[in-house]
Amino acid sequence: MTCRDPREKCDLTRYQFEYPCKYIDYVDLREAGTCVKVIEHAVPWREARQKCVYDFNGTLVKIANKVVDDSIYNLIHVNRNRDYWIGLTSSELKHKHQQGFAWLNEAHPATYTNWVSQRRPGFLPSQTLECASKNSYNGKWLKETCYPTNNPYICQKESARNPGPPSLDVNFAPGHKFAYIGYKLVAKCSAFTELGATVKFRIEDALNVTDIDGDDDYQGVNFTTEEDGRFVEVDDRCFPRTKATMTVELTTKIIGTNLSCCWSLQDNFTRCSDIITTDVRYPPRRPILVIPSSYLLSRGDFLAARCAACVGTGGQLVWTLVMLNDQRSWSSNFRITQHMPVVSGVPSNYSKSTSFVDGYNITSIIWTVREDALCGPYIVSTFERLVGGDLHGSVLTCISSNPDNITVTTADVTARSSVFSVYGYEISAWSDKTLLRILLLVLGILIIPLGLILCMGVPFVKKKQKKQKILGKSTRAVRPKVLKKKQSEPKRNLAALHSSKSKQEKADVNPKPSLPGSSAFDLKLSSSQSSIPKSFAFNMRKKFSSLSFKSYWSGETKSNASSGT
Repeated sequence: MTCRDPREKCDLTRYQFEYPCKYIDYVDLREAGTCVKVIEHAVPWREARQKCVYDFNGTLVKIANKVVDDSIYNLIHVNRNRDYWIGLTSSELKHKHQQGFAWLNEAHPATYTNWVSQRRPGFLPSQTLECASKNSYNGKWLKETCYPTNNPYICQKESARNPGPPSLDVNFAPGHKFAYIGYKLVAKCSAFTELGATVKFRIEDALNVTDIDGDDDYQGVNFTTEEDGRFVEVDDRCFPRTKATMTVELTTKIIGTNLSCCWSLQDNFTRCSDIITTDVRYPPRRPILVIPSSYLLSRGDFLAARCAACVGTGGQLVWTLVMLNDQRSWSSNFRITQHMPVVSGVPSNYSKSTSFVDGYNITSIIWTVREDALCGPYIVSTFERLVGGDLHGSVLTCISSNPDNITVTTADVTARSSVFSVYGYEISAWSDKTLLRILLLVLGILIIPLGLILCMGVPFVKKKQKKQKILGKSTRAVRPKVLKKKQSEPKRNLAALHSSKSKQEKADVNPKPSLPGSSAFDLKLSSSQSSIPKSFAFNMRKKFSSLSFKSYWSGETKSNASSGT
């Protein structure tokens, strides 16, 4: 039965086998977060460098801070008064015509140094001192010649406890090149850590540094984290990997902040990623177009319009006039909007005006840029154009244009206002137009008395109709009497041919009935006025008059008259 090498698979078993340092003969400097190996065999500096790489899979030690410096001093202090090669040299910078000492594979001078204050007797000029060593007696650094000086050396290898800083990626909304307010920013952190380490996101502004995990709430901005722990092999080492995702709802509170992610241990050892400055910008919004002028314009009038919009960071306001055979555009061209949100010292209001002359068409535009607390750069523009013959059927609109040229379905990054169509009519000359206005004025003046006549005439006509109606009722009973009188005249002429005697006798025996209102009927009524009321007599006269009239025309006058008497 053979035992399986735990290094064949990158898992928890292999991680525990390699912890805290990959090689057993390396010393784990826990407080420094690294592993070192001290080789007592003395060799020149360049040979020591090669042996660390090829024999011990490391490099000459890098002392980046005082913690590492003190840890190495405590390790070599047992060997009194010996110098140990370290990975600091001036040859790296000489090739770039620079002075100073730099660590291996680095292009800038070392920021932390611990040089001895005085040079030992017998040292060569500083021009030939290109390599550095650390003294085991006092812990100070010395400048020495790289060859033929022989010294023991110290190799370094990264510890499994300290695999390096995490990496941070930031993703914006789909199609966006920048972080726009109102959208989401997704930050992804990937770190090779030690078991038990925690991953947090860090937000820094000018005053505060805030560490955020999945349970924190930063000034009303929500964060969510998801961790995925797996073991991954990198450069022949096995590390536990932690992934964390943070989703940020971008608001004005994120403006001017820096973002990073860090992993830390319980002993406050922390490694952080590089800082990413979130370029938070204001997005443009849909413009508001107001047209105080009429849709129906004539030549010589002015088309007036007003447009206001939050154009966003770096945005511009653009007027667009689409005519039948041409299309014209005018842009605000404010450079100041590129730097908004406005910093101190930049004016919050700035105005300018532009005029364009195209033949007989005159266009005047006034632009004013302001700063709004909610939407950033805010431009107000007034548009005026002299109406010409080419303006009939044209369409006017204003656009909030963004320099990123982004097309997004979720919102308008380049937003258009509602359109305004101009339907104009043409008049050949100004004199015709003036005459037309005079004619309309005269018609308006004539309408006033006509209205008064109509208002006064209607009651007069109604009064006249009412009077005629009353008169018609009063003469309705008189009209048949006149007709009967006219038609009875021929019969009286025929009766005149008879003898007067027979006529008189006939009249005495059987008197002829009289028409309504005749003297005989009146006498009869008048004779009875003393005993009959006046209203009753009038009604009876009216009744008998109508009966006599009817009987007369029906040829029964005689019998009815006799029965009536």
